[in-house]
Amino acid sequence: MAGIGFELQRLTHKGDLSSHIRAVFHASMVIAGPWLMFILCVLFISLLTEQKLGLPLLTGFRTKLIYILGLSLLTSAPVLIIAIRMASDAIYFRKFHLIPQIYLGALYVCALVTAIVSAPILIMLLNVPLHDVISIIVSCVIASLLWIALGFSSSLQNYRSVSLSFATGLLLTVALIIYSTAHSPSEFHLLGAFSLGFLLCFIWLSTEVLFTFPASHYSFTTTLTYVAGAMKRYWPLALAAIFNISALWVDKVIIWQSAEGQLLPSGLRHAPAYDSSIFIAQLLLIPPLALFLIEAETNFFRNFRSYIQTITGHGTLVEIREKSENLKTEAIYTLGRITLIQLALCALLVLFSPMVVESLNFEYRQAAIIRIAAISVLFQFLFFAASTTLIFINKNMENMLLQLAFLLLNASCTYATLYLPREYLGFGYFVACLTASFLAVATLQNAFRKLDQHIFFQARLSLRPNTWYEALR
Repeated sequence: MAGIGFELQRLTHKGDLSSHIRAVFHASMVIAGPWLMFILCVLFISLLTEQKLGLPLLTGFRTKLIYILGLSLLTSAPVLIIAIRMASDAIYFRKFHLIPQIYLGALYVCALVTAIVSAPILIMLLNVPLHDVISIIVSCVIASLLWIALGFSSSLQNYRSVSLSFATGLLLTVALIIYSTAHSPSEFHLLGAFSLGFLLCFIWLSTEVLFTFPASHYSFTTTLTYVAGAMKRYWPLALAAIFNISALWVDKVIIWQSAEGQLLPSGLRHAPAYDSSIFIAQLLLIPPLALFLIEAETNFFRNFRSYIQTITGHGTLVEIREKSENLKTEAIYTLGRITLIQLALCALLVLFSPMVVESLNFEYRQAAIIRIAAISVLFQFLFFAASTTLIFINKNMENMLLQLAFLLLNASCTYATLYLPREYLGFGYFVACLTASFLAVATLQNAFRKLDQHIFFQARLSLRPNTWYEALR
């Protein structure tokens, strides 16, 4: 749903620099609000309470947050992408009364899936103590629900509310952590403060969604029927989401189990040198992704809608091919322009990596890991942009196969680097991003060449009986 992107694009049309900065800031909140809140929370806690809490307590808390972020993304992504696609269909067909049913159903399913998946991972695979398991699962559920709420908020065109909710949640979290540090400092209380901040954001965004699309009635059975119908058509999207999140974390999991990893008293493993270096580099993804929301997604939507209207309006073959060519040219030009911005950011990080290492008190060898990760992020953005554009034109199967390829590449290449000297740490991630980006760009170019045939074939598929499309009609 590109709704909030159009509002942000109108903000950039004011012409002044501050409007562009505000648009990128708000878009960053829409795309990665929980991630940014997680990073800022850790930063403020380290600056304000490190001397009081001590490094071992902060390390345990930060590691729990990393696991919460990873598990919540893994369990919420497949639910969210199916729910978002259903909501987009409902908005397109002006069936707005279905939105609250889809949203509430997504929340129920996401909370259940998160609890079911997280518990065995923490108990059986990681041997985490029971009291830690319960607190981590509760935090994972809240974070997962927040990802769902954030996804639906993208249809509301109210970017200020999204940004304000995260700012308020961050302030609440920092205030509670400072209070708990002064009275009863422990990982449990720190995690509780963090979860309350996320819970405030979730309640805020949910209120916005449900007030915009009020529910006259709700039937859980009917919602499950709709979801079953949507899954029959969009199941590649759900698998692609699982593969994508797994690919983003598989290299870290492999490094955690290697000699580079460290075991904490809670049973969780981490690799501080590798994790912090990769996270620093991946922060560079946020500004280009914000521009992707503002420019690429909205412009592509307009061009694609014009292309479809030409087909449904019985345009001539010349007119259809002209619209198709304009769609392809504009998409490639926009992606190329944003990629140049990503290139500039990555080059700056490569150049100033020694200063970053010194200012953050990292190990000196992390400068090399940060450089490799920065170059990797450039190709990771290319991969993301190309594979997401495939979703826009309903090339869901191709997107799923690309995400699977990225997962396998990242796992195999990272595992292979374990047999190399420590200087090659992060090189597997680079090879995976490089190879996957070339695959994605080649697949996108091939999809654009065959766009007309694909669209007409999709029109035939939409005529097949389906409970979800029957509800829309």
